[in-house]
Formats: sequence, structure tokens, C-alpha cells
Amino acid sequence: MFRVLLITFLIISSAFSSNQNNHIKICHLEWGKHGGEKLPEKGFNPDLVTTALKIAGYTTSVKIMPWKRCLLHVQKGSYDMVAGLWIDEEKKKKFHFLESATYDKIAFMSLKTLKLKSGNLEDFKGKRIGILSGAGAMDMVKNGDFIISELINDDLMIRHLKAGRVDAIVSNTDHLLSVIENRFPKLINKIKIWDPAIQVNIVAPAISKNHPKKEELSKRFNKAMRQLKKEGFYEKLFEKHGMKIGYALDKKDFN
Repeated sequence: MFRVLLITFLIISSAFSSNQNNHIKICHLEWGKHGGEKLPEKGFNPDLVTTALKIAGYTTSVKIMPWKRCLLHVQKGSYDMVAGLWIDEEKKKKFHFLESATYDKIAFMSLKTLKLKSGNLEDFKGKRIGILSGAGAMDMVKNGDFIISELINDDLMIRHLKAGRVDAIVSNTDHLLSVIENRFPKLINKIKIWDPAIQVNIVAPAISKNHPKKEELSKRFNKAMRQLKKEGFYEKLFEKHGMKIGYALDKKDFN
């Protein structure tokens, strides 16, 4: 009897261990339609990543949390993956990036009444520009010849633009458009996004450089992501989440 119980215990333990090894804990931040506890599948980025992971044979769980906390959890290993992170040389020191997911465009946004030649930095010289306080990828704007207003949240940036307190705002254009659609719907048809983008950031899910299953997870996930791209899954996801974001760059995106 004892032997039967022992064998049963070992089988159950083995199955549990296998399940745990194939379970991926994901975190992301509250960010427009990209991430949120109340959004379908907790937002575009978690939905995309969990779909790829399930194809790759993993089970998943997602938690929305403050951004710095999420990144710290992934570095420490208490979470396996951040659903989307801008790729840059500094982050590569701490994170291992998987197959790229999308592109974020940082560009000038203004009311359509503003008349300028283009969205190049030199064409906005001397203008009053609103940016989000603490936001990354803003060095070119901060160091440029502009009158800068650092504002504490997206809503305040949009209100300043609407009231004429700034000539333009600079941020992730897809994110800000989703904020305007949800909270300032009467303003949406009055907004102009200027080309070319100031900066284009490649976004990819990331794990710790020290993740114990880095190679296996990367191989399986990347294969699944490429499959989704070939099958046209992005278009279905855009429709589901009511948004559109780049995953293939145009020539106009380059200065």
C-alpha cells in the first residue's frame, strides 16, 4: 500500500513540476490600450504575448502593476517576462529580448490649425512643447531649441494642447490617440500627427538575461511569434482591441 501511495505521489509531483516549468508569469503596466486590468485579455501587449506562449506550449498568468516594479520583478526572476519593452543598448545589459512585437512612434502632435513644413525637429524650433514628466526617449526634445513644459500625466498634456498653452505635445502617438478617443472624443478629429516620427522604438517582450530557461523559452516563443505574423494575427488583434500600431516600418518613419 505504501509503495502504491509513493508511486502515485511521485507521478503527481512530476506532473506538477512539469506544469510549473511550463508556466510563464508576465507583468505589464497600465498604458492606454496596450495594458490594463479592465481591458480584454489585460490589453494588446499581454494578449499578443500570451497567445504566442500558448502556441509555444506554455501556460500563462498576467499581472498589471507599476512599471518600475514590473521590471524589477523580471530582473529578480519573481516574474518571467515583461510583455513589451523598448529595445536599447542600456536595457540589453539587464534583459534578453525576444522576437520583436511592435514599433512605437514618438512624434509631434498638434491641433490641425498649426501650420509648419514637417515634423522634423528643426521645423518646430522655438515652439512651446509639452512632454510627459519622467518619460524616456525625450533627450532630443529636451536638448533642442524649444520651450519645454514637463507635465505630470497624459490628460494634462492634452488639456494644455486644447487650451493653446503649448503648440504641440510629444509622446507615443498610438497611446495618446487612444487616450484622446476615450477621454476627449470631441478633440480626435482636430489632432494632427506629424511626419516623420522623431524616433521609432522597437518593442519586444523581454526576460532577465539570467533566466534559467532563456534559450529554450526564446526558441519556442520566437517560433510562435513568427507563425502569428505570417497568419495575419495582428489584424485580428487590432480589431479586438480597437487600435492600430505599427509592426512594419514605412520610409516616412525615418528622418
